[in-house]
Amino acid sequence: MFSKNKIMTFIEENQVVSNLVPYLGLGALYVEIYDPTSAVLAMRIKPQKLSKILIQNWGITSREGAMEKITGLLENGQTKAFQGAFAAFQAGNCEAISEQNFRSYEELIESCTIYDLKETDFQMNDTIRAWDFEQAAFIIRAAHHLGYLREVETWQLLQNEVAPRVKEAGFKDWKAYGISVAAGRSFCEGTAPIEILYPFRRLLNGEGAWKKGQFL
Repeated sequence: MFSKNKIMTFIEENQVVSNLVPYLGLGALYVEIYDPTSAVLAMRIKPQKLSKILIQNWGITSREGAMEKITGLLENGQTKAFQGAFAAFQAGNCEAISEQNFRSYEELIESCTIYDLKETDFQMNDTIRAWDFEQAAFIIRAAHHLGYLREVETWQLLQNEVAPRVKEAGFKDWKAYGISVAAGRSFCEGTAPIEILYPFRRLLNGEGAWKKGQFL
């Protein structure tokens, strides 16, 4: 386990050029779940552990598998089938969410104030599309760490494939983007929200890639 000082040293030693810094915000929530080094492209996590994460969560075992999953998430995504139900849920139809995921979303709302968010932040959110973008961006960064993608390919994908879609979706800042990620993750997958809320607070407090609020 790295101490905080060692993490800071690692980040200092792996700084990226300033014009690329905003793109590190993509995938940062997922990076922070596994390894609090989102402020740089490099990661400290052991390749064997990261490989297991990609296999267990996305079935990825190769460069080809990573590229296929990235493309699928960006072009269609897991949220496409849920967007209508999410809109109905936000309009007041509680039956629009699946029974197994309802408790996760309810817990997300109940816990948000503990993590410097407001219930109204989620009530005003009208899309869960960022969950697809965040997964794709994390896979891109993880694939680079595992040697599936060269660094130049990694930046090209973040800049030219993920970032334009995030902007087209209408997100104005990292907070709005993160709310959509958290909402999508709970609504579609039913995963424990604390896993995403803890790094969310860390990033909002400027302890990672969202430092100084540099948006795309």
